[in-house]
Formats: sequence, structure tokens, C-alpha cells
Amino acid sequence: MIDFAYASRSVFGAWRLARFDRAGLTFLDGSRTGAIRSFWAAVLLLPPFAVLKLIYYWPILGDYPLLPWLVIEGLFYVIKWAAPAVVLHLIAEVLDRRHRFHLALAAYNWSTVIQTAILLVVVVAGAVGLLPAALVQTLILIVLVGLLIYIGFVLKVSLDVSAPIASLLVAMDLAFSLTLNHLLTQTVFR
Repeated sequence: MIDFAYASRSVFGAWRLARFDRAGLTFLDGSRTGAIRSFWAAVLLLPPFAVLKLIYYWPILGDYPLLPWLVIEGLFYVIKWAAPAVVLHLIAEVLDRRHRFHLALAAYNWSTVIQTAILLVVVVAGAVGLLPAALVQTLILIVLVGLLIYIGFVLKVSLDVSAPIASLLVAMDLAFSLTLNHLLTQTVFR
């Protein structure tokens, strides 16, 4: 279990990174223990993640059984959190950045809190009618591009790699996420 102060400090570090301030890394625990503890972000994000998924799938959920969807979505949630850790470890090995792996994993995981919070604001504002649908779609696209740039910065500074390498890592992460989402929709909603 983590305490509120630890989680707050970690999220603050991720927020500083979102402002392209590499000093945000100093607020993160880059040890092996810190990398493991960063998976508490997945627990913290489970309710907002559920809200985002319900909003997204609400129009078609009535046509499909709820329990299989929940089970498969839960499995994919675990995979979405575990797979990047494995890939990041392999990449750190290949790039000779083993000494930065734990910091990079902690930064990646805690940055997901910021990413989810930003996306949640836009999606909920659209879902409750505060924004017109066309504007929501445009804002989501802008936010997603901004989040890709953000995660690129996080990976660049935490692994201490060049911008092109960080961009390649972001492209791999995006491809993985899109593939996972495609598999989910093909598994449940066919």
C-alpha cells in the first residue's frame, strides 16, 4: 500500500514532466521499489478508467452481455499495465539504459495519471453536454496528440535517450494500445 503523500509527490512529479520540466523526475522514486510501487497508479486509475470505458461503450453496451465485457476489459487493463513494463525493460537493455529502467517505469506509470485526468475532463464534458460533439472530437484529437508528445518527453528524459528514439518508443506504445483496443472490440463486440 502507498500513502497519500507518496502518491501526491509522484503525481506532482508527473505533472512537472507534463509541463516539460525534467526536474519532475526528482519527485519520483527511481528505485526498484519505486518502480513496483508506481503500479499503484493502476489502482488509483481504475475508477476513472471505468468511467471512460462506460462513456465510450455506452451506446452499444445494451446489445451485449455485461459480464463477459467486464472480464475481458479487466484482463486487458492488466495487460495494458504489465506489457509496457516488459517492453520498457527490453528496450532499456537494448539501449544500454538498464540503470534508468526503474526511473523510466515509475515516470511512465505515474504519467498515466496525468494523461487520464486530462482525457477524462474532455470526455466527461462532452458526455454531459457541456461541449458540442464536434468540438469534443476535435479536442480529443488535440489532447491525444499532446499526450503522445508528453509521453515522448517522459521517455526521453527518464531513459536519457534522443528525441528520435523517444518518438520511436511512443510509436511502439501507440501501436500496442491500438492493437489491444482492436483485439478487445473484436473479442467482445463482434
